[in-house]
Amino acid sequence: MASTFMPLHTATIKVAMSSVAARTKAQRTQNGNSHLGRENAPTVVFEGFMDMLSFATLCGEVRHNYVVLNSIVNTDAAIEVLKAMEEKIYLCLDNDKGGDDATKRILDVLPSAVVIRGHFAPAKDVNDYLLKKNIGKNLMPH
Repeated sequence: MASTFMPLHTATIKVAMSSVAARTKAQRTQNGNSHLGRENAPTVVFEGFMDMLSFATLCGEVRHNYVVLNSIVNTDAAIEVLKAMEEKIYLCLDNDKGGDDATKRILDVLPSAVVIRGHFAPAKDVNDYLLKKNIGKNLMPH
């Protein structure tokens, strides 16, 4: 069952989703961010689209809103979108200096946001974590 949600910001892309495959229809916003989501669900913020897809793969189903910066240069624009959200916000930016800086900038404005990127350390990001987790596994059906 697909869900829809109301615009949170004029530059936010609205996407109806029913499965991980539906996420491939994401579009970039005018300010460089991508937003995919569900109503009344917490929001998870990522630097890259592959990190968001990796996170959704690990979760096994769509249970969150997703904001993808597409680059840390879009952090300030994302903050404006995030300020309008009422649900819990989780930050899962990269485990590097750029991710540190962007996380700090978001927390300065939204101190109630919860940082979860440490769950994926020492990997650089969620995608790196997933790749390392699956090394040596045959992921293709015979």
